[in-house]
Amino acid sequence: MTKFASELMRKTREDKNMTAEQLGEMIGTSKATISRYENGKRLPNLEMIGEISNALGLETVQLIKGDQMTLSQTYQLTLRQEVLREIAAGIQAKLIKVILMQRNDSEKSTLKLLRSQMSRVKNDTILDAENQQELDKIDGYLTMMGELVNNLFEEMKNGVAK
Repeated sequence: MTKFASELMRKTREDKNMTAEQLGEMIGTSKATISRYENGKRLPNLEMIGEISNALGLETVQLIKGDQMTLSQTYQLTLRQEVLREIAAGIQAKLIKVILMQRNDSEKSTLKLLRSQMSRVKNDTILDAENQQELDKIDGYLTMMGELVNNLFEEMKNGVAK
């Protein structure tokens, strides 16, 4: 079955300030049919996909395959994922040091939960990200966690040194 990029169709139409009715008129179909295509309730045939792509100024393959990343974009995403995984690993390592310095078992338990969460971020969340925007959010989270763990480490180090 053909995968149709209904979200790309809607986004492109809206970006061109075109109503569903106007697009329908351009390609010889109704506003309701356009709405069904955009909502994924109906799959246009290949001829209609060609008409839609022409009207929206897209390549037909974009509507059939969706919003495909270029090789360069894929490389950039993969590279950034690996950088963020390294950052997460560094935070995890520092968390382990803090856990080992901690004497209070209830606080150790909380820190172990944080370490477990960081492991999930490193091994799942980062690798599941499908675009740079998702990685931006993860990057923000890692920045916040890194600052938190650094502060905990400094507090523990200073507390142990006293």
